[in-house]
Amino acid sequence: MKRISGLILLASFACASPEGPPRVAVNGTTFTGARFGDEHEVAFKGISYAEPPVGELRFRPPRPLELTEGEKTATEFPPICPQPVGESGGISWYWDIAEAFGQERSVVAPTPRWDEDCLYLNVWSANWNGEVLQPVMVWIHGGSNHTGWSYESLYHGESLARRGVVVVSINYRVGVFGFLAHESLTAESASGASGNYGLLDQIEALKWVQSNIEAFGGDPNRVTIFGESAGAANVGYLLVSPLANGLFHRAISQSGGYQVSDFRDLADEEAQGQKLAQRVGDLRAVSAAKLLEEAEALGSEQGYGPNIDGWVLPDAPARLHLEGRQQAIPLLIGANADEWSMYVPEGLEPAEYDARQRQGTNEYFVCPSQFVARTMADVDTPAYLYYFTRALPGSGAYRAYHGAELAYVFGTAEPWHRWEPVDEHLNEMMMGYWVQFAKTGDPNGEGLPYWPPFGEGDAYIELGETIRAGTGLEAEVCGAFERELF
Repeated sequence: MKRISGLILLASFACASPEGPPRVAVNGTTFTGARFGDEHEVAFKGISYAEPPVGELRFRPPRPLELTEGEKTATEFPPICPQPVGESGGISWYWDIAEAFGQERSVVAPTPRWDEDCLYLNVWSANWNGEVLQPVMVWIHGGSNHTGWSYESLYHGESLARRGVVVVSINYRVGVFGFLAHESLTAESASGASGNYGLLDQIEALKWVQSNIEAFGGDPNRVTIFGESAGAANVGYLLVSPLANGLFHRAISQSGGYQVSDFRDLADEEAQGQKLAQRVGDLRAVSAAKLLEEAEALGSEQGYGPNIDGWVLPDAPARLHLEGRQQAIPLLIGANADEWSMYVPEGLEPAEYDARQRQGTNEYFVCPSQFVARTMADVDTPAYLYYFTRALPGSGAYRAYHGAELAYVFGTAEPWHRWEPVDEHLNEMMMGYWVQFAKTGDPNGEGLPYWPPFGEGDAYIELGETIRAGTGLEAEVCGAFERELF
């Protein structure tokens, strides 16, 4: 048995043989998984890490699993958390990318079924019954904290697992279900807070990892959280949340950083939540479909995102960084050269398009990431900054777009990714850096070009057609950003 943050958690156990499928018992339930390769390469899909957040548990922190005997098959991915579908859903990002490469929307798999019972995770391990535990990488998906799920096609963990890490990907509540705050919810809470349920889900999943990952060949003392876009922003929130202390030991932020410009407080979010309550009445009695429909009807009036509640987030992330109150752990962080290319209005002259693209990329990703890297020196811990510049053939004006690095990190090229030898090499190098960082807290290793820490003169590494170190990335623009942050 293990004690985490005052709670006693029951460890799991595993059993497997070359003749039969792998099986693991978690909180009394025995899950049967499947192999994706040899006898040591196993995947478990759809393992619950908290009680279903339904009925009276809607708009409450996740409740730890109770001990329940039984058997379940863990070979199919679970439902995703409630979210919009179609043009306003997460699938639209894939449609846009596919169309930019000249593909039909039909090449993109449809959005999976959603269900309010969605707090599940997936595990890939090539170390099943291994004698030496391997580092763990816990993936937090993106989607503006509004959409997304743990097993989007770019996020599958087989290739990374074969590099010597155990990969975990998690669902968490998004949108109105994950981040709605309301004064009545705050009043009933022992913490005096509401909203931030999606962040609390991520914390609960990390507690599950601490309690159970050894049964999959993973080392609970070497856990790296990593995410992209909103997932990277969530990595940033967890880095400054006291509730997450000790649950992970390294962090990777891909195209995040923008959370340091977040100053939304609980009162602001409660006021927004009141607008929705006026439309639906009882927030727990209304159906999930109706709640989602009415939340979407409010449109831009309510974004449903993390708030500074004094509990999960004790203060604004930027202020916490400046005060040295973030976790003192190694950090790998960076951005892509053309993050904003997908979001610039069409029909602009090339010069104006480029100017807007560069401004958005720097303001939301490049400069905030450097601010986070710089403030890690205040807690005497290393940070490593990257700048991804590879523009895939056929990407047109999107070039090194938002999310372009994902295929290189996971080794999961999509049908529209027409990789050339340089892409194969870049994929090998990036997976090598990410895995080495998860193993040691330093991305440098044998066969990898030297990646200097940010503290060596604002150093970074460019990941593109060539891999090379540089200093002072967008120094003038980012200097102004940091001066104007408050």
